[in-house]
Parts: sequence; C-alpha cells; structure tokens
Amino acid sequence: MRAWLFQANPARWRVFDYIREHPDELNRPWTWSCWRYRDEVAPGDRCALWVSGRAEARGVYAIGRLTGRPFVEVEDSEYWTDPAERTRPRWHVEMRFDHWLLEDPILAVELRRDPRFAGASILRTPRFANPHPVTPAQWGAIEDLVP
Repeated sequence: MRAWLFQANPARWRVFDYIREHPDELNRPWTWSCWRYRDEVAPGDRCALWVSGRAEARGVYAIGRLTGRPFVEVEDSEYWTDPAERTRPRWHVEMRFDHWLLEDPILAVELRRDPRFAGASILRTPRFANPHPVTPAQWGAIEDLVP
C-alpha cells in the first residue's frame, strides 16, 4: 500500500468555495486529477488533499483512501477559474476522505520542520502534476500532526 498527495490549486479550481457551497459532499467519494503514476495508484492507498496557494494556508486539508483506479472524465464544473478547463478530458481517480482538517489544517510550514517530510516532492516540485508520492516516513510526519 502506498500514499499520495493530491494537490488542489485554488487559483485554478475554487476548492474552498466548492466545500462551503456543498458541505454534504464531504462524506461522499471525490474524484481528483491523476496525471502521473496512473499504473501505480490503487484502491486502498492512503491519500491526502494538499491545498496550494498562499504560504500561510498551504498544506493538508483532508486524509483518506483511494477507492478506485484512474479513469478519464470531463469534469464540467463551474468551479474552474478558466472556463476552457471545463471541457478538457483529464485522468481522475476516486477517493474518500474520512478525516477533514478544514478548521485546523496541517500546514506546510509545520511539515517542513519535520526532517521526515522536508524532502517531500510537494515541497521540492510543487508544480508537478498529481499525484505526489509520499514515503512511509513522510506519511508518518503527516499522521503525527493529525489532531
């Protein structure tokens, strides 16, 4: 079993607006883009939703597990900031988050201080496509900070 970080960029997809306007969706499966490692991600793998953006708010906002395998989908969502993104097919994978950290996220600044997480790809190459692989030690650093 592996672990992955899936990044949400609020400048591209308004994730916080979506959560605020659809609170009932928090308990349902989500799909998220999965461009890289499509042959490696698997149901049961651990996953976390990493929100990028402002340094003081960047970090882990949800923890869960993958529930499916990657598939192609057109996500016609009004939450894309660029309307052209609404009709573009992209690879997705289904996941279910069982622990939301919306009020108390695990911030990047905290994780960066932990030597187990300091070399994580999300910190070194944040602009790479989803997902970012997470080592067992890096996942331990995340879990140790879950309230």
